[in-house]
Amino acid sequence: MYLNRIYFIFGLLLFNLNLFSQTDIAEIELIHFNSTANYGPGSSVSVHVNPKGIYKMGDPSALGTNTLNNNKFILELSDSSGNFDGTNILAEIYDFYTPLINAIIPSGTPAGNNYKLRVVATQGYVSESTDGDGNIIITYGEFVTDSDPFVISADPYTNNINVYSGISNITQNYFNCYDNNGYSANSNNPTPYAGSLNRSEGATTPTSSTENSTFTFEPNPNSTYSAFMYDISNNGTYSQSLSITDVFEIGINTIRVCDEANSAGLPVNTYAGLPIGTYNIEIKGVDNNGISSIYSVIFLWHGNNTNLGNTTSEIICLNEEVIFSIDNSDAGIARNYPSSYYKFYFGAT
Repeated sequence: MYLNRIYFIFGLLLFNLNLFSQTDIAEIELIHFNSTANYGPGSSVSVHVNPKGIYKMGDPSALGTNTLNNNKFILELSDSSGNFDGTNILAEIYDFYTPLINAIIPSGTPAGNNYKLRVVATQGYVSESTDGDGNIIITYGEFVTDSDPFVISADPYTNNINVYSGISNITQNYFNCYDNNGYSANSNNPTPYAGSLNRSEGATTPTSSTENSTFTFEPNPNSTYSAFMYDISNNGTYSQSLSITDVFEIGINTIRVCDEANSAGLPVNTYAGLPIGTYNIEIKGVDNNGISSIYSVIFLWHGNNTNLGNTTSEIICLNEEVIFSIDNSDAGIARNYPSSYYKFYFGAT
């Protein structure tokens, strides 16, 4: 499921006037890919990115589908020498923003020490110009970023986990996006989401024990696990290791989304909260043969501000200008998720 559709559930006003949440020339910032892990066929891989700039969204109604009117992000796997030919595609995301791409290394992938991953944006903003008739012409192009080389061993990884959000019910305030089987690397869902999209200015994640900011999974007894949180929105300020605990001692591991590094000394079951932002929770499993599989989920803690005011009269004549004011501070649209957009309806002509 693509997040743009979720916004309809929460009543977020959408609009499209090329007013993207990003600005200017496209760039794919690679936040993290674990290139030191030893992968195998069947291993899950997670690539954490922060696309910057403008990406084409010519048809908002077609987001989530493969169309030339919109940008898509592609995750490619190189050959064992690190060369790309565009044929080994692991995942595609049909959107103008994504902070994460999960995928699985295909079975039958030969062992090698110099594999790479490549993230491709098919239609990032390059420039704009004006033709002789005064029409604006926007040029889009392909943008890429490559990972460091990594190892794929011959031994396969066969026990990828299913991850569940602690949000048990979709409400006006919280959501998750999966069926009864949870999120899984095997489900071909490269961007699993959960969280809230209607947080007010200054809101932090829950500071007391609550399910709404947790993820759980059933561990494989033949693997060991660790977790790390990547802070996408706040320049990595809150990126940190997270504890994995079997809270109820029933063989179900729990990861709490919080500022764990600054929770020391607080009362039991009390945690330092995280500010508005996008947080990728990465879970790394390593089996008895030393083969790793890494899967991540996205925890969203954002607002749904539609702060839009006009500084001119609301009633105008044809060909007159209307000037709108949009607050792009945290009190306005800055706390909205970067994959949100506005849509204006001008009424019947």
